[in-house]
Amino acid sequence: MKDNFVKTTIAKVLLWVLLFGWMLVIFGFSSQNGTQSAGLSKKVSAFFVKLFTGQNFMDLEQKNRQEIEFVVRKLAHFSEYAILGMLVVLLVIVYQKKKHWYTVAAVAALCYAAVDELHQGFTPGRVPAVRDVMIDFCGALTGIVFIIIVKGFVKKRKFHLFLK
Repeated sequence: MKDNFVKTTIAKVLLWVLLFGWMLVIFGFSSQNGTQSAGLSKKVSAFFVKLFTGQNFMDLEQKNRQEIEFVVRKLAHFSEYAILGMLVVLLVIVYQKKKHWYTVAAVAALCYAAVDELHQGFTPGRVPAVRDVMIDFCGALTGIVFIIIVKGFVKKRKFHLFLK
């Protein structure tokens, strides 16, 4: 009994640290002004263009560069929140053993996405967008569904983790 309590307590502390750390990462990206954010998107886009095509990003037509940067920015939103969704749902799991635990995680992720997007409205050169909140929320839901699948696998295999 005491051993299980210690494992659960360690899991809770670790998940809180990871969650707040990740929320700070998201906050940091949202705090970048428009020029900084665009510069980062351009660097990431150039890296992937070079990696997958061998081409220099700046040799592409401007329209193509803009489309690639747009996709990179939206994938960044999605990915950030997929990780957030996983962390939130894992934290909810260790605290709550009720039937609809995933709903709590989804609502928490949606609230953070909305607040984060609102925060961007106060950042120079950035504009809040409902579309980005929806992309963030879809990312969070994807992370949550991933954990649901892993949780089912863990339960089926009878692994003894805090996911059971």
